[in-house]
Amino acid sequence: MPLLGQQAASSAAAQSPPTSASATSSLFAGEAPLIQGASANTSFLPGDFNGDGLTDLAVATTTSIDWYPSLGGTSGMGPSQLVLATLFPVLMESGDLDGDGELDLITICGSDVCWMRNLGAGAQWASGEPITPLQPGTKRVQAVDLDSDGDLDLLFADGFGGTASWSRNTGGTPLFDPPQVIASIPGFMSFAHGADFDGDGDMDVLTRGGAQGALAWFANLDGAGSFGTAIIIDAGFAPGDAIAADLDGDGDQDVVTSGISTSVRLYRNLDGLGSFSPSQAVAGTGSVDAVRTADLDADGAIDLFTQTNSPQGTELAWFRNEGGPAPFGSSTPIATAGSSVSAQHLVDVDGDSDLDVVWAVSDIQWAQNLLIAPPWPSLGGALAGSGPAPVLQGDGDLSSGSVVTMSLSGALPGSTTALVMGLSELSAPFKGGLLVPNPDLVIAGLPVDGNGEHVLVDQWPAGVAAGVCVWFQHWTSDPGGPVGFAASNAILGITP
Repeated sequence: MPLLGQQAASSAAAQSPPTSASATSSLFAGEAPLIQGASANTSFLPGDFNGDGLTDLAVATTTSIDWYPSLGGTSGMGPSQLVLATLFPVLMESGDLDGDGELDLITICGSDVCWMRNLGAGAQWASGEPITPLQPGTKRVQAVDLDSDGDLDLLFADGFGGTASWSRNTGGTPLFDPPQVIASIPGFMSFAHGADFDGDGDMDVLTRGGAQGALAWFANLDGAGSFGTAIIIDAGFAPGDAIAADLDGDGDQDVVTSGISTSVRLYRNLDGLGSFSPSQAVAGTGSVDAVRTADLDADGAIDLFTQTNSPQGTELAWFRNEGGPAPFGSSTPIATAGSSVSAQHLVDVDGDSDLDVVWAVSDIQWAQNLLIAPPWPSLGGALAGSGPAPVLQGDGDLSSGSVVTMSLSGALPGSTTALVMGLSELSAPFKGGLLVPNPDLVIAGLPVDGNGEHVLVDQWPAGVAAGVCVWFQHWTSDPGGPVGFAASNAILGITP
């Protein structure tokens, strides 16, 4: 350990001090499983379904909708609990639709858009109540208060029906009125989002409009859901998706778009009344399949998250908002998935008040935001051998002279193990698994006792600069591994 600390001190001295609170080369930890074997087919939704203040996940599989309670921190999710058994459901939205303090679900079930009522802490759900017949290719449902009465109405993008419409929440029975059309176009209606573009305090609608189905918004004329005609933002562009956020920090709602074979485009709300600038391409974004907005680095500016599908896989990346007339610089990769990602969300999984990234391929995966990292965050990368994968935990605050403990458990009893440590993340295929640290220092031949444990205790040296990151992972000889090895999860230490 002292040797590694000396290397860390030397490396840090040759560099400028880190400026981000995470002090890592990337804001996010590497990809790690969150729910294994969930077999998500198209959709999942985050939300606090049992009212304990933690972020749970509702997941649509090929045969059911289930939800998984959060265990808190980096402990992942608990066993699944059934919401509805049905074939090929799709989760569309969540929200407290009936005002009882419980988070409900909007789903596609059979030939209808349905409301799944949470009857209490997620323990029991009412069977799906049809809201409206399903339009072919229904793309989006958003729960948003469009009539300013304090409850959540529903805003639909009707897909091949070519309409954007909304259903009023009556507060009674049935809970929703039949849909009212806001916009109708000759093509596919792929999105509809509520936002206040003219600063009058009610929700307008961003969608497509006009004869060509161009990017447009519709003003809420009376605050009660009477919408005007299309106000065109870009007459020559029909995006696949568009969302609203204050991207230039002037207090009004701007627009960012995405679409196949086109870069991400930014439109600035110039006067706070819905007059928009010409489009501004975000450099380095081509054929982006999805875009989301959130303050990922907690600096008060709204950043961009993108998903880009290609034959080589799906890249998830983020763009830091650096302010100014062209706020977005180059992208920073978060993860690369081996196949197309079906859904993604930015949500605080570990309860540390920053936004992590969660996505669905065949399993539910996540990348932890290390901005406000808990002590010794686990980064995944474990590889099972004769039994379940070994577990590595760290203890100690890495301050000068502090005691640091590396505790390995669950390894093959009587084997030997090597502790790999690095000043950067490698995350490369190795011995049938994933070598997470760059192997700057390897302590090999460490004995594993009869209980499958090895504990290394040492003193962290003086002179290591604040903000230096060190990655740790154990590799253990184990004939039950793919090529004779098992690996622990990797963990990350950050000097204070």
